[in-house]
Formats: sequence, C-alpha cells, structure tokens
Amino acid sequence: MMDVVLHGFWRSSCTHRVQIALRLKEVDFEYHSVHLGRREQEEPAFRAISPAGQVPVLEVNGRRLTQSLAIVAWLDAQFPERGPSLIPESAEQRGQAWEIAERINSFLQPFQLPGGVRRPLIRQLGLDPVTAGAQLKAFSASLIDESLELLDRHVERGVSGRYCVGDTVTIADVALIPQLDGAERLGCDVGRHLTLTRIREACMGLQAFQDAAPARQPGAPSGASAG
Repeated sequence: MMDVVLHGFWRSSCTHRVQIALRLKEVDFEYHSVHLGRREQEEPAFRAISPAGQVPVLEVNGRRLTQSLAIVAWLDAQFPERGPSLIPESAEQRGQAWEIAERINSFLQPFQLPGGVRRPLIRQLGLDPVTAGAQLKAFSASLIDESLELLDRHVERGVSGRYCVGDTVTIADVALIPQLDGAERLGCDVGRHLTLTRIREACMGLQAFQDAAPARQPGAPSGASAG
C-alpha cells in the first residue's frame, strides 16, 4: 500500500496539474497545504522537504518527487492500469502531447509566476515595487496572451479529437487547464482562444478536473474562483 502525500498551494498552477493527474489516475492521497502568500514555503519544516521552497512536492512512501510534469509522468508510469494514459503510447501522439505541455511549461508558466519574472526584475533593477509591480503584471499578461494565441493556432492545426491530442486526456490537457486559470487571474481574455476554450469545456466535463479545481482545495478563501 502506498502512502501518498501532496504538498501544494491551492492557487499554484503546478500543484493544480498534479491534483488533476492524481484524480485521473484514481490515486488516494493526503493533501498538505503550503500557503505561499504567507511565505510558509520558507519555514524550516517545509525547507526540509523542499530545499528550493517550491511546490508541489509529492511524497510516496517517504520518497519525494518535485516538478509537476515529472510527477505527472511518474504517476502515469506507476499506475498504467488506472484511468487514461496521460503519456500516449504511439510515438506521434506522445510527441504531440509533450510538445504542447512543454510550450505551456516553457513559454507561459514562467511569466505567470510573480517570482519568475516580476520580483527578480524589481529587485535587480531597483524599481518601485508598487508602480513597477502593476506595470510588470500587465506586461506578463500581454506576453501570456500572445503565447496563448500561438498555442491556440498550434493546437487547432493538430487537433483531431475532443482534447489536445485525440479523444483521450493527456499530459497536454493536464498542463493546459491550470494555465488557462492562471491567465484569467492575470486578466487575460481566455475565451477568445476558441480551440483552447473548447478543449477546456471538454476537460471540465470530467469529474477529475472538477474535483481538482483550485477553489475546492484546502486553503482556498471563501468565494474563490478557479480563474
């Protein structure tokens, strides 16, 4: 029997990815909230678990796994008989799924994170946190929206089914839904990206995606929305 513990934050899109994968693969787990807004990731107890002070961390029988896409791939390999195959078997579809997931992970995700671009720029350039923070948030939102437009076109050309790659949910969809939520939090008009919106609606029709919604997680404030 596996003892599975997920350390994460309700609003973290990377935690959201792992939440989706755990539910799709029907894995029972215990959830430990690490509130990033309260800087709980800097506390010694969590640093002992994650020296980088990052979420998510998946503990399985005491072994710790980090980096959300790596965790998703591990879950798919560990539980091949449960739920959909998140990493497709065919080389063509496997390549397509990873391509989309990496586009999201490399070209969208970093700009969403306050600590990925905004805070380092403010610190390194000696900018006013209030004024520059608002400007850089708008700048990040603009870059994310442009990247979503390119992703929408890319998926539209290659899509041949209900989800990002065919008619089965893959790691591409697991990466996409949290990113769309994060883009909305920055004020992006996600609805104008029609192919991505259609795929999002299909995913949200699945119980696993509904149960993994950020607003349903421990630590989420009352009245919080997924976006």
